[in-house]
Amino acid sequence: MDIKTAIRWVKSNAGNYGIDPDKIGIWGHSSGGHLAALAAFSAGHPLFSTGTPELEKVHAVATLAAPVDLLSMGDWHDNPNSPESKFLGGMVQQQTEKAQQANPLTYLNGDIPTTLIIHGETDDICPVEQGRLLHLALEDSSYLEIKGADHDLVGGVLTMDEILILIQSFFTRNLKIGLPNKDSLEKHREEVKLAVNWFKENSK
Repeated sequence: MDIKTAIRWVKSNAGNYGIDPDKIGIWGHSSGGHLAALAAFSAGHPLFSTGTPELEKVHAVATLAAPVDLLSMGDWHDNPNSPESKFLGGMVQQQTEKAQQANPLTYLNGDIPTTLIIHGETDDICPVEQGRLLHLALEDSSYLEIKGADHDLVGGVLTMDEILILIQSFFTRNLKIGLPNKDSLEKHREEVKLAVNWFKENSK
């Protein structure tokens, strides 16, 4: 609720700061990524609503090494004193209702903002399967899995500074510049189709 209250304040006061209230994005790492996804996907849901659904909505979200389904994390996450169990107020597998309420995946209905998901392949804190699970569940997402990177995204081919530039580019493209419109996208697809057909015909 704190995050949604902050989003509502930013959108309500956007005019005072030269902000477009229809181009708001949020992101977070680890538990921050979980909360960013939860806030973004549950906009307007009565369980977490601030009473002003339109003022809760964001238009892009990025998650880094974020848990999205507490019930499927397994291993030590199910132990009685794991961070997830403490968060839910009891062992994860005995708090299924609370876990479902806390899972961003629960709220994938309606208008879901475009999403960037980044996860390290060797993450020992938040299993990489969490990032894969979210990407497969979304219709509008991009997924970057970094081989050799851990929970802090250290050990892969990108430094955190480079990852932050990527996140900035994601928000710039989706909130400022914009994506190709339907007509230009269809034109591009037709051009690609022609090229593929040429290769097929000339490779016989």
